[in-house]
Amino acid sequence: DIFGDPLHSKPLAIDYGNDDIRILIGTNAGFLHMFKDSGNTVSESWAFIPSALYDIIEPLRENQADTKVYGMDGPISVYFSNKSLNNDGLNDGVIDASSGDDVWAFAGMRRGGKNYYALNISNPNTPTKLWDKPIEGGKGDFVELAQTWAKPQIAYIKAFGDKPLLVFGAGYDTNKDEAIRSEDNTGRGVYIVEAETGKLVWALTPNSNGFKGRHSIAADVTTLDSDYDGYIDRIYAADTGGDIWRIDMPGESTSGFSHFKLAELGSSSATEDRRFFYKPLVARTTFSKV
Repeated sequence: DIFGDPLHSKPLAIDYGNDDIRILIGTNAGFLHMFKDSGNTVSESWAFIPSALYDIIEPLRENQADTKVYGMDGPISVYFSNKSLNNDGLNDGVIDASSGDDVWAFAGMRRGGKNYYALNISNPNTPTKLWDKPIEGGKGDFVELAQTWAKPQIAYIKAFGDKPLLVFGAGYDTNKDEAIRSEDNTGRGVYIVEAETGKLVWALTPNSNGFKGRHSIAADVTTLDSDYDGYIDRIYAADTGGDIWRIDMPGESTSGFSHFKLAELGSSSATEDRRFFYKPLVARTTFSKV
């Protein structure tokens, strides 16, 4: 069996009902795999390799010593819309493409590249592309997007209506591979896109909405619904320079959006060179509607 190493991509299990359990995972052979778990046996349903990774096939075949090739090594997130109802008039929790249920998978590349890909996996045996083109870092609306380390967070934000959105940090700048900390040239910011189309709806970068951050945001962002109305209105993001940022998104217009540096926990000093690669954890101390 041809199966690369899933170094950072975590397996994701999806229940399609009737004992049909599928597992999604990416590997550094360049593939996003779906497997069917049938109890004591596992079989591959399909595998997808993006054209951007065709160049790694030959190096993998040569298998040179002391080299490492990366592929689809990023995290995977899934959007699930259950339209089928049970006898009580509630969502039945079973994925059924014939009933209009939607299941969309979104995958980044981590060290493998700067793109995000989206697949419609409502029917687990016949996946299709959800977006006409992937989100490509370094191009067009995503010129600031660096290596795609962050897991896209599914969110609804009042200013953009009731469409499901993806929220993610602008990625990892390999400049931070150096032992001595310096400012980055890419990955500085946060992107929000439509989940179904990949279309950019809002960005916080040095070239959009005046982001002053100087370090890439490789970690997952943390979202918060502060007033319990079902819409995300706050984002916390930690960068590779030891800073934590807060983005506020109140109301029905982006004109009310704002951001500020919540904490500065790193510096150029070697003893304070803190680089955040994991998302902030938000703990509520007061539970009340405002």
